[in-house]
Amino acid sequence: MIPSREQCLRVLDEMPENVKQHCFAVEAIAVREAERLGADVKLCSRAALLHDCRRLSPEHADVAADLVAAKCWPELATAIRRHPLHCILTDPPHTMEERIVFYADKRVIGSKEVSLDERLSDIVERYGKDPQSKKTLLAAAQKARELEEQLRANSGSLQSRLPPQERTKENIHSQD
Repeated sequence: MIPSREQCLRVLDEMPENVKQHCFAVEAIAVREAERLGADVKLCSRAALLHDCRRLSPEHADVAADLVAAKCWPELATAIRRHPLHCILTDPPHTMEERIVFYADKRVIGSKEVSLDERLSDIVERYGKDPQSKKTLLAAAQKARELEEQLRANSGSLQSRLPPQERTKENIHSQD
């Protein structure tokens, strides 16, 4: 079962405003990419909304995925678990929806949409403090660039799994 947007917003409610704004910006990109690629828009929307719902916890992606799975929303858990940059090297996103959520998160700094290269540079600068961390992040950044190219190459070639009426923005943001 995929949760309603209202259910997701209740989970996000306890997070600081900057984390919520980041999640909203990632959601907007995820929805846009899902529509463009014919992916499950509702799944991408909800996973993007909740991807950082435990951002203040160590290992936040795993904690968030476990919370989401415990709420009986397993469809979202894997995309959330696989959204950190380093996962593209160890446990990469497999489905189109997982790839979209991963990619959308790599297009936002704070709540601002930026280029993939700008975001990757920010991540390497902030977290690549020692030579091994920097090397790992640079390798992951290259894989993220390859993923961006794959998403661009797939543009318009995927068949939607949802009828067009279920892919409308009104339905994505409905309180179902």
